[in-house]
Amino acid sequence: MWGAIWMMPLMNAYGGWPNSGEIDINEYVGYDENRIYTTIHTEKFNHNLGNQIGFSRVIQNAETEFHDYEMIWTPGSIKVYVDDYKFGDFNYVPVFNSEVPYQEAFPFDQQFFLILNLAVGGTWGGSQGVDNTAFPSTLEIDYVRVYQQDFATLDKERPDQPVGLTIGTLKNSIYWTKGTDDYGVEEYAIFLDGVFHKYVRMNQVILTGLTAGNTYAVQVQAVDFVGRISEKSQTLSFSYTA
Repeated sequence: MWGAIWMMPLMNAYGGWPNSGEIDINEYVGYDENRIYTTIHTEKFNHNLGNQIGFSRVIQNAETEFHDYEMIWTPGSIKVYVDDYKFGDFNYVPVFNSEVPYQEAFPFDQQFFLILNLAVGGTWGGSQGVDNTAFPSTLEIDYVRVYQQDFATLDKERPDQPVGLTIGTLKNSIYWTKGTDDYGVEEYAIFLDGVFHKYVRMNQVILTGLTAGNTYAVQVQAVDFVGRISEKSQTLSFSYTA
């Protein structure tokens, strides 16, 4: 048996699987008793390439007792818990992914839907065969709860100034250290020569549509979930390449 709590993109904004992402909050295969798994799949990191990113943990009585599985999802970060213990931590770190657009490594800035299912066999669940004595089998679910932060009442501080603007390996890309705020940064405003250019969701931007050979003064401003803004970052001098 192969039980799973997982998520897929509502719209394939970045293309078909795995380009638009998959989030496996918990997977359990019957032959690996009491070990649970959490995994993400993206264009850059997936099992077809042999480099998918995941974590596992052994828990007691996985098949006979209820356990609480939880995911906390914020921009650039996905944390997975079992019974209040964090056993999975996925984060977008641009310094390690500066050779690709952020969505190839972390496409989790779109809407996803939730799936809870119990499969029989399959490439993983059935890799050691199917035990016919296991039937009937059930996946019992006590409840599913989804919460969203009430930022209007919780968020009290403006974000810190973005720092560490760096020219990336990918042509015309810039990344910086993830902004900090009491309840997180929602997006970043990009300024060129003091003029607003566009918003981005992650701490990386690919500049397009500029004049080749021109040099621009780039600044970044963090914006939190209630619209508070940070001071602009220090200026990075950037030469645009066609």
